[in-house]
Amino acid sequence: MKSRLAHASKQRTLATVFALVFFLLPTICLASKLQTMPFNKPGPGKLDCAVTVMFSSFASGIDEVAFGKVEGFVETNPAISSAQLYPWGMEGEKTLCLAVSADQSAAVFDGIKNIISKTAIGAATLTNGDKTYSTNSR
Repeated sequence: MKSRLAHASKQRTLATVFALVFFLLPTICLASKLQTMPFNKPGPGKLDCAVTVMFSSFASGIDEVAFGKVEGFVETNPAISSAQLYPWGMEGEKTLCLAVSADQSAAVFDGIKNIISKTAIGAATLTNGDKTYSTNSR
């Protein structure tokens, strides 16, 4: 009887370890690209980013669904070498600063524009050099 209980306990332990590795390892690997910075809104011209995505709010918080989709795009897009997340508002406002090679920045801009133009119900502004897209102007 003891050996059955010990065997069942080992199986539960192995199942728990497997579940943790299976579910947490991809999260840990993906999370390495996006670095969260201290709470502070970067001023105009203060960030050296190929592409910038700013999620702002009109007194109701940001569009978390759209942000989640953009975050997934950032984490899985090989053209984006690094990303910094600057939280700056009391309602979840934040700015993403993306490091992208010059030859890929237009494609990244268009990919994110495609996401926020279809999903964002809140205020989002995307910039790439002189190009700007804002959900406020739709």
